[in-house]
Amino acid sequence: MPGQGLPWEPPSWFTLGFAQWDLERVLVSFYQGGLALFDERTLRLTPLGIASLGSSAIAGEHHMLTNDRAGRVWTKEGSWIRAIDPSSGRIVHQHRDTCDIRIGRSVPGDVLLASLCTPLRRVLDTRGVPALAPLHVPAFSDHMKALNNMPQRITMDREDRVWISSETAPLSVWSGRERVVLADRNKVPLDPQLRMTDLAEADDMLWMTSDQGLWQWCAKDLSLLQHFTVHDGLPDQFLYSLLPGEDGSWWISSNNGLIRADAQQHTFTNYTTSDGLQSKEFNSNAAFRSASGRLYFGGVNGFNHFAPDRVRTDGDTALVRMIGLTVQDSAVDPLKLEATPVIELPHGRNSMRIDLAVLEFSAPNSNRYRYRIEGYAKWTTAAPDRPITITNMPHGTYTVEVAGVNGHGLISDPRTLLTIHVPLPFWSSPWAYVLMGSMLVAVVATIAFLIYRGRVKQRVLHTEQIMKDLRIRTRLAQDLHDDVGSGLARIAALARMAEKRADRGDPSTEQVSKVGAISQELMDNLRDVVWMNDPRNGELAALLLRMKEHIRDLCEANDVQCSFTLPEPLPERRIGSAFKRNAFLIMKEAAHNAGKYSGAQQLDLSFALQEQRFHCTLRDHGKGLGNAPVLGSGNGFTNMRQRAVELGAELAITSPSNGGTSITLSGPLTCLDL
Repeated sequence: MPGQGLPWEPPSWFTLGFAQWDLERVLVSFYQGGLALFDERTLRLTPLGIASLGSSAIAGEHHMLTNDRAGRVWTKEGSWIRAIDPSSGRIVHQHRDTCDIRIGRSVPGDVLLASLCTPLRRVLDTRGVPALAPLHVPAFSDHMKALNNMPQRITMDREDRVWISSETAPLSVWSGRERVVLADRNKVPLDPQLRMTDLAEADDMLWMTSDQGLWQWCAKDLSLLQHFTVHDGLPDQFLYSLLPGEDGSWWISSNNGLIRADAQQHTFTNYTTSDGLQSKEFNSNAAFRSASGRLYFGGVNGFNHFAPDRVRTDGDTALVRMIGLTVQDSAVDPLKLEATPVIELPHGRNSMRIDLAVLEFSAPNSNRYRYRIEGYAKWTTAAPDRPITITNMPHGTYTVEVAGVNGHGLISDPRTLLTIHVPLPFWSSPWAYVLMGSMLVAVVATIAFLIYRGRVKQRVLHTEQIMKDLRIRTRLAQDLHDDVGSGLARIAALARMAEKRADRGDPSTEQVSKVGAISQELMDNLRDVVWMNDPRNGELAALLLRMKEHIRDLCEANDVQCSFTLPEPLPERRIGSAFKRNAFLIMKEAAHNAGKYSGAQQLDLSFALQEQRFHCTLRDHGKGLGNAPVLGSGNGFTNMRQRAVELGAELAITSPSNGGTSITLSGPLTCLDL
């Protein structure tokens, strides 16, 4: 790098690539600085003196230096491709491509040439002379024809799959006649903007650096094994090149220094300018392993070279201590806690913040720590100024483990920092399940009981309807027997009497007249029976109109005046069949008695509804009861009283002072519903 007082320095220290020149010297390419030889014995840098290259050896831009299997150096200068024999210093092959051309290298070590005008070619050695052999990858060739710019990176793995990548043509892999689709572990295709920067193989695995971290693939089927990012300890996401170390590790250049990656432990040691690097920033293609085993990495301010087995890391492990704890927005003094405290967080919305200090003083600014929450989160690497933040933890018991990482990536033994307990919420506890089960059983039992009670109620209603129909039929049979049966018997007796008189030659006019009167009476009684048992006449207004009609017909037949005092308008109220039948028969009996025995010339019918009671009165203006008992002693009065008792009402028979007889049926309004 500049400023070291070297006898010769290139015009620019921007390093583009390396190649092996002989056993002791390495060829270095600089941007606008030409080619130079670096002697590993004297550590001197001298310009390459090849007469056939002319001034381009010193001032040209020789990109993509590489060696073929015969040790020849291949370089690209503008549109020229040249092969130099280091043993003689002669150019043994050169050609100019009319299209943009790239030099690539396969994982087995072959040199590849690719352009937009010619198919992909491999460099072979034919009797000491380099020869170009086309590679048959039709899908890749068709893809190249569709591109406007050449990919910056071209390589081929041992399965003859071609890998290409650039800023304008992100990573793609081609095998034979098809494109290989790379996917993550969930079979989801990778980011279409992913850029590959280098590819290497070891132990049947492919390692790839990219602008999105480090990737590990199975070399046979390209299944993803690992993907490492800054969250796994990488100091930077953008990686350039990688070279194998002596112990199975990998050395990787990045935008933030050099990285030593332990492939087995999955740890990363970072080296920066404080460790002697030319700069934190390196370049793609500027990585090389020399014949002596030294590793070369080129950057924007020169290059670094070192023997990987002689690099010693800082052996002091970093200690991690808790310096702050916040639980549910309440600060807790860590000094007052036990060695491994148990912190209980409520279920649901919970939060915790843990502030840590990483103690190791060799390179304190590079210290980091790793932590994991066993049973909840995997190992994560973080800077000391980044606290551990925990939110919305589910129920369970978790342990927080931490380990210190020193400036060179050495990880200390993990230790348990604290234990977190989030109790099970009541609605998820066994008692909650018992309670919910009991409630479910109670609900099912209640529903079953309601269904059963509904069915029983339906059966009761059905039974009551049957009994109601039976009572109606029984009452109808009784009414027909009482009112029609006796009349028919009388008609039969009169018919026999008329027949006997006819045999003796006597006239039977009287008997025939009686038969006609009885028949008319039977027709009236039968009409009353039909009306009383017709469910359509279930209104109080219909009952009052029927009483009025019956009394009017009776008065007209006997030439008696009648008057009616009824509510206006007539009440629209449903009444029961028992009330309709008994109330009508009581008033009918009272009207017939008045017309038959009182000698009255006027009958008055009145009906009144009060808030809690009703009153129905029939009064005649006849001779009254006289010295007869108030309640009467005939069968008619007895039947009337029995009917009133059946309704739960009162029947009063009185003789007013101004004469006549008054029969009153009264009672609570509930009687109307029977």
